[in-house]
Amino acid sequence: MRDIMSPLDGVISPLRRKSGFSPASLFAAGEQGVWFDPSDFSTMFQDSAGTTPVTAVEQPVGLIRDKSGRGNHASQATTTSRPTLSAKVNLLLNSRLNGGVSGSPGTAPTSWSYLNTGTPAFTYAADSEATGNTVRIVTDTTQRGLLRQFVAVAANTVYCASMVVDVVTVAAIFQFITWSSPPAGATITFSLNGSVVAGSTSVPAGRHTLAAIITVAATAGSPELRIGCGAQSAGVAFDTTIRQVQVHSGSVRTNYQWTNTETDYDTAGFPYYLAFDGVDDSLATGTINPGSVDKVILFAGIRKNSDAAQGLVAELSASVALNNGAFALTAPNSAAANYNFSSKGTTQVDNTVTTYTAPLTSVLTGLGDISAPSNIIRVNGTQAGAVTTTQGTGNYGSAALYIGRRGGSTLPFNGKLYSLIARFSATNLETATISKTETWVNSRTGAY
Repeated sequence: MRDIMSPLDGVISPLRRKSGFSPASLFAAGEQGVWFDPSDFSTMFQDSAGTTPVTAVEQPVGLIRDKSGRGNHASQATTTSRPTLSAKVNLLLNSRLNGGVSGSPGTAPTSWSYLNTGTPAFTYAADSEATGNTVRIVTDTTQRGLLRQFVAVAANTVYCASMVVDVVTVAAIFQFITWSSPPAGATITFSLNGSVVAGSTSVPAGRHTLAAIITVAATAGSPELRIGCGAQSAGVAFDTTIRQVQVHSGSVRTNYQWTNTETDYDTAGFPYYLAFDGVDDSLATGTINPGSVDKVILFAGIRKNSDAAQGLVAELSASVALNNGAFALTAPNSAAANYNFSSKGTTQVDNTVTTYTAPLTSVLTGLGDISAPSNIIRVNGTQAGAVTTTQGTGNYGSAALYIGRRGGSTLPFNGKLYSLIARFSATNLETATISKTETWVNSRTGAY
C-alpha cells in the first residue's frame, strides 16, 4: 500500500480531456467493476428498458450503460425517481434578457418582471461580450428601475446571484442587487469584485462584478432576486448597464452560463452530470460478482449541494452495516461538512474526513483492502485520510451497486454525479494509474 499512499506530483488542470488515458484500461485484464460516464449520451436512456435514448439535457435517465465491458448497467424503473441529465449551472430563466423592449419602461424580458417607481428608462441592446443582451437603466431621484425573478432555493444551501455592471452613478451595492422576501432564517451578504463587503458599501463608477449571496437555513423558499437601480429605495439618479446575470449554488461567481429556458442553455465547456434531487432519485445495477478478490478502488466526481443530512453516493449491497464484503461512499456522512468511505470484510471500517463544506465539487477516491487492512480516501488527487484497522476476513461480495440512495430507499444524495468508476481486483493499482484516473475524472468534473 505504500505506493497508493504516496503523494502525487504535478498540478492537474481542470477540464483537461486530452490526456491519452482511458478508464477502459482499468478493466483490460478482465477485472470486474463499473464505469458510468454521463458525458457520453450514447450510454443513456430515458426509460429503464433502454428504448428511448437521452438526446438532450434536462431529460430523465432511467438507464445508464456500463462502459467497463462487464455489463453492469444501472437503471431505475420508477419514473419519478430517475436522476436528470444536466449541465446547468445558472438557475435563472432567460439570463440573456431576450424579449426586452426599450422604453419608459418598455417591456420586461421573458421570465422577468418589472418593479418600478415612476417611469425609468430601460434600453436593451445586444451584448458584445457574451450571448444575450444588456440593459441600461436610467432614473431620476424619484424613480426606481428593477428587474426581478423568483428563484427556488433549497434548505441549507448557499446561492450566489451575480452580474457584471457598468456604473455611472455611485451608490450602495444593495441598490444594484439584492434578495427580497428570503426564507425564514436566511442571511444575505454581498461581494464587490470578489471581495466580501457590507451592503452599504458604495460601488465606484466603472466596470464591476457584484454579487448578493443568500445562505438558506432549514426553510426552503422562492425569494425574489432584484437587479437594477434602487433595489432598496429610490433617491439616487441612476445610470447603470447590466449584463451576464446568473444564480448558482456556492458563494463565489463561476464562469457565466447563458440561459434561455429551463432546457435551453449554454452547455459548451460546462460538464454534464446526473442531478439527484435528495428526495427519491437513485439507480442500481444488477448483482455484480467481483470474484475472489479483496481490493476495490472507487473514483467519483461529485458535487454535494448540502450538508444537512447523510447522502449515499454509491454502495455495494443494500447496507454496508448489514452485509459483509461491502463498501460505501457518502457525501456527507452525517449532518456535517465531511466525506466518508467505508470498507468491510467481516468488520466495517469507516474513514471520515473533514472539513469539506457544501456546496462543494470534488473528485473522491476510495481504496479498500481487506486482507492487508487499509481504507484510504483521497480528495482532488491528494490523500485526505487513511485507516489501517482490521476489516476482518473475506472478499468483496456479490451484490448490487446502489447509486444515490441506500438500497434504493434511504439516505438520498442531494447533488450531482459527473463520473463513477469502481474496480475490483486482487492487486492494487499503481500510483501513476490512480493519478491518471483521477485526472480523467476531473476532466469530466472540473473540481480542481
